[in-house]
Amino acid sequence: MPGLGGCPDEVLQLIFFELADPTAFAATARRFHSFSQEPYVRAQYFITRYGPLQALYFALGRGRLLTRRVLDIFLTSGVHLSRYLVQVAFHHYFHAHSHPIKSPTWTRKVPLDVFSYFLELAAEKYGDIPRGKGEDDGSLFATFLKEAKLPPESQTVTWTEIADIFQTYHARPSLFFWTRYHSHWPLNPAFSHMQLPTGSLWMTRYAVASSKANHMSHSGQYRDFVFRKMFERHSTSAPGHADEIVDHVRELCNGNSTMYITRTVAAEVCLEAKTNDAGYLALKRLDQTGDLAFSLRDLVTDIIKLFMGTRAITTTLNCQILTLLYHDFLAPKAPEDSVDASVRRAMFLTIFAADPPIAPQLLSERLDALKLGPFTLKDASLVLLSAFVEKPGPVMDYVRRHGIITEDGGATTRKVSPKDLHQLARDVAVQCLVFENKGKTLKRLCASVPSVKTAIAEAVLLDHRIAVETIQTGERVNARLARLIGVTTLAIDSADQESSLAAAGADLGFIGLDTLTTMIRRDEAQGIRRRYRWYYTTAETAHPEHRQVWHLLIQYCLGYRSLADTLSVAQWIKTEFGHLSHVTAVFLQHAIINCNSIILLKYLRADVTDKTVPVTLQHFRILASTENSYPDFYLYDQIKQGAAFYVSEAEYLSASGLKTESDASLPAENRKRPRRSAATGSYVVPDSDDEMIAEDVDDAFAEYRRSTHTKKRGVLRADSPLQMWVAALSELHKAEQQKFREKKRRMEQEAGKKVRASKSDFFRSLSTNLKTLRELDAEQQRTRISNGENIQDSEDDDEDWGRTTRKRRKIAF
Repeated sequence: MPGLGGCPDEVLQLIFFELADPTAFAATARRFHSFSQEPYVRAQYFITRYGPLQALYFALGRGRLLTRRVLDIFLTSGVHLSRYLVQVAFHHYFHAHSHPIKSPTWTRKVPLDVFSYFLELAAEKYGDIPRGKGEDDGSLFATFLKEAKLPPESQTVTWTEIADIFQTYHARPSLFFWTRYHSHWPLNPAFSHMQLPTGSLWMTRYAVASSKANHMSHSGQYRDFVFRKMFERHSTSAPGHADEIVDHVRELCNGNSTMYITRTVAAEVCLEAKTNDAGYLALKRLDQTGDLAFSLRDLVTDIIKLFMGTRAITTTLNCQILTLLYHDFLAPKAPEDSVDASVRRAMFLTIFAADPPIAPQLLSERLDALKLGPFTLKDASLVLLSAFVEKPGPVMDYVRRHGIITEDGGATTRKVSPKDLHQLARDVAVQCLVFENKGKTLKRLCASVPSVKTAIAEAVLLDHRIAVETIQTGERVNARLARLIGVTTLAIDSADQESSLAAAGADLGFIGLDTLTTMIRRDEAQGIRRRYRWYYTTAETAHPEHRQVWHLLIQYCLGYRSLADTLSVAQWIKTEFGHLSHVTAVFLQHAIINCNSIILLKYLRADVTDKTVPVTLQHFRILASTENSYPDFYLYDQIKQGAAFYVSEAEYLSASGLKTESDASLPAENRKRPRRSAATGSYVVPDSDDEMIAEDVDDAFAEYRRSTHTKKRGVLRADSPLQMWVAALSELHKAEQQKFREKKRRMEQEAGKKVRASKSDFFRSLSTNLKTLRELDAEQQRTRISNGENIQDSEDDDEDWGRTTRKRRKIAF
């Protein structure tokens, strides 16, 4: 190679170092081959490409390149040699013990004399090295991790031995990542606070840096795990254990900006306030000294607000924890101090929503201990509106017994009259209409106060009607009634938690309902492979605009947002008001707009003892305005089953009564009885050429020949509800087709060329289902004809036949 033949050795050395496998390059010329045989070049090749920590590991994998001289250069150049590396190489070379090394021929290509010299160098440095199975440093390290939670007298491996492995015998994480123990390495720094003396956390810091360099951290998961292990609860905690936790946290965070306690870990410690005294006390001391990046008081406020929207607030243990956190951070110290409104409501729920319920004679004592101020009618209304309070009786009884404060805002109280209680029941019932999981509350209120049913009907008909004309084409409408339980909860709770979640930020982490012990067990159970790891939350990695809804959605999917056996408001409305009611019709309209398939299934698919709510053409017009096709399956299914045709609910909801099913399915026929017609006398003498002389009474075409029949174009006779539905939906399909053509024409004018316009979901669904309905109608007509029924076709059916002109005969000249 004339181009590289004159290059100096320094340039050739740089070229060699850049090649992953310089074998082919060395075989191109004798000079390159002889240059590659130099021990210094080989040693520097591994040191430059893999670094001093991993150079010897990769050199053992290229056994043909390793010589005695190369080993000497490695040691004089500062290449890292640990006792654990020697043990693993010995086991692999002599097939003494299986290690999950990626290359099955890792050290087995090294010549025996070179490997013997390698063992001789290791013996000179570390002396007698343990070589038995289970005696290597990795096995001792794994045993220590398994026994770390046992009492000191039950442990077979002490922390002194583990410290010697890393300090005396120079074990480093670089080799742990190539063996079976690489998943156990993050556990070691977290356990180090148990027996490691203060001021010797060098290994924890080194592990954090090494884990990041080897991609073992994911959204701060490793950092949170280290701090979780520091605050972990132990069965036998020493009196000064809290001070040790504080010292270790300070030393680990000192000078390292990537290591800090997040709100996630702090919230988990707070949720174990009654069972983890040392961890909770250490967290409070860190907050008092300013070592936390956030205020613990604000964190407790957010925790209590988070519990307000979850059914975990009803359990006894959680109520005790929230009460303890409230007394430590949020309880008013002076009479003029105030409590946050959301926190105040949450603490009321710990009393009135407790499961099992608190005895009535103890309610006053519990409320006085919380120092929440006087319990007003507004407070009673907020408590009854909670998703976890289904029995209004205890709240009503407490208000009736203890009274409320006077309207002037003084300290005096007055008795509550039955009128006040009835008005409270009506107000709560009207507000419960938008909470889909408050059906049981409405049922009990309606049973105790009869006027509640009238108030519900008036509120629904006056405030919740939606006119089709007010819906713009393609507009996404969110109806307030008949919503999904999860959507209702997210819409309400997002407003309460907007400030707390915005203040939390992505760096300090989000808070959840899991305790510290639960998250530690979850982290320890993760597998070696990354796909088996448990990512306990993904809200941090979401888009900033979606983190709030994503975090609330995770909690709802975990089952925290409602009780197990709730009764929906829409289902109770149908049971209470019946399937033929103005109120039920409004709820069905809202369910169609909100695409609530659960309510549509209850309303349109009835059981044996129930009846369905009628389907009207107005429902399809609503879907056409919103351009949505999701809930139309239930509507078409009712039409296929023979649902009666109504333009709107006004046709079957009238003051005079309801139309019967026979009126809609049997149209009146305008035919004369033959015998009565023959008996009818007439004094008119027809002319000889009058057609009436030759006409038979039963002649079906006499009316056409007399020209007394007038055709009405555009009006089709329908003998069945299905034909009426087909005719009405055909007109709606024509309107949708006209809108699509106008939309496409407008797009082409704006673009200046032909474009492909997309049809709406409703238009596509209507086209498909209308074809199915027409085929079903034709099949029903063929069945009726085969049964011998007299079927009268539409008078304009002849106009549907296409006429073609006769082709002219070609004349050849």
